[in-house]
Amino acid sequence: MRFFYKIKTLIVLSGIICMANSCTKDFEQLNTSPSLVTEALVKPDNLFSAVQKDAIFGIPDLGRLSTFGKISEFAAFMASESSGFPFKNTDYDYYFSTYYRAYLINMNETVRLTQDDPGLSNKNAMARIFRVWLWQNVTDMYGDIPYTEAAKDRDHLVAEPKYDKQEDIYKDLFTQLKAATAQLSDDPSKRSYGAADLLFKGDVSSWRKFANSLRLRMALRVRFVNNALAQQNITDVINAPLISANAENARLLSEGSSAPNENNRSPLIRLIKNNLIEPRHLGFPVLDILARNNDPRIPIYFKLPKLIDPSSSIPYRARPINVYGPGTERYLRDSISLVGDFFEASQFIFNLITAAEVSYMKAEAVLAGLAPGNANTLYRTGIQLAMEQYGVAAGSITTFLASSAATLNGTNEQQFEQIMNQKYISLVYQSNEAWAEYRRTGYPKMWLGSGATDTQGQIPRRLTYPADEYSKNSVNVAAAAAHYPEGDKLTSKVWWDVKPG
Repeated sequence: MRFFYKIKTLIVLSGIICMANSCTKDFEQLNTSPSLVTEALVKPDNLFSAVQKDAIFGIPDLGRLSTFGKISEFAAFMASESSGFPFKNTDYDYYFSTYYRAYLINMNETVRLTQDDPGLSNKNAMARIFRVWLWQNVTDMYGDIPYTEAAKDRDHLVAEPKYDKQEDIYKDLFTQLKAATAQLSDDPSKRSYGAADLLFKGDVSSWRKFANSLRLRMALRVRFVNNALAQQNITDVINAPLISANAENARLLSEGSSAPNENNRSPLIRLIKNNLIEPRHLGFPVLDILARNNDPRIPIYFKLPKLIDPSSSIPYRARPINVYGPGTERYLRDSISLVGDFFEASQFIFNLITAAEVSYMKAEAVLAGLAPGNANTLYRTGIQLAMEQYGVAAGSITTFLASSAATLNGTNEQQFEQIMNQKYISLVYQSNEAWAEYRRTGYPKMWLGSGATDTQGQIPRRLTYPADEYSKNSVNVAAAAAHYPEGDKLTSKVWWDVKPG
């Protein structure tokens, strides 16, 4: 099965996906049966749409209808009584193979099919930008991964690709992202993806803002391990066009509950329809942050449980991760809150990067001395944007902004924790991003149960390499595992995970 890094089939879609106001009109053509075709017949628009849809739909990582679901628990966005022991090691092949076999191989092909025609330069740049987002996701999960020799086309196949160090991957991703952003042109003669672009309908300005915001995110990811690299990239983009309003958010809406193909509907609607209740519980850290600050988003994020504890000052209850042993009856399904109606709406919102996150990132950069500005103003702007994003009433936003929770105070580290806590609750259902930020910063502080683990009772720091790699690419994966002092373990830290504590 060494076709792992090779294009075996190319997907022909039945047409171009129609989009309106950043909302999908019809995903059905994305789910047609694949056909074997020659490369000459492959349309880059169709590949681009297919990868966007599938990768973005995987962001919440809710599981239960697939083998996804682990990372959403590592981020504490899902806590389930049927999870067993989520911090025990298992085979994480699904994430690895899905990114390589479905996402990266086809996005690489989109890049290849658009790279030689000057009229397709904007399409090429957009594909390269989205590819950076894909690569960052997978390297943040595993650390060192196959990169320079992986996901090649048939003529350049490397059956057993080497593993590149994450540091080298990040440095190249910065280079790729900067070049692709510079390549974007406002020249109307450059052809656009149009409706085939599920995020921005081919709008160059939106892609420029997304790329710059992604670069800011990546720069902050590496600041504790390579401050100079972070500074260089933050300086480049801090005054460039960034996502700054909720209307500019990089997001995708699912189809509604009546969509003929349920794979195109809200993942929570699918769970409800299949009577799978557990993934509809948000984890304890989300409620903990909201409740401590008397945050008006509580009834938006949570429903009241069926069984309300009369002794509690807060009627809502969420479930810690890895709960086991005495006291677990407090966290059975009827005793804890389901997610609020906002998330169970007919159309689910998949966020990639939002204006609120960008404002929090800018606040962190200022606090760290990496950018000019007022960290407190940016922090408050992030709160307002996040609350508006979730439909909080204007009066409630004003009241919250007048509270002490909306003003940075204390030591530099305490202010950093405030920023990260607010950022965390704005990232709900962006599971991989929240897990990465927890590992990078140590925030929010997590409440964990006492179930058995392979991590000394801690949240995993990375995913272990899949068994299939040890079988098919044994020499290279063994060399990658040896790069970690502890070996290929859940507790081994990726390159940027160096902050003490």
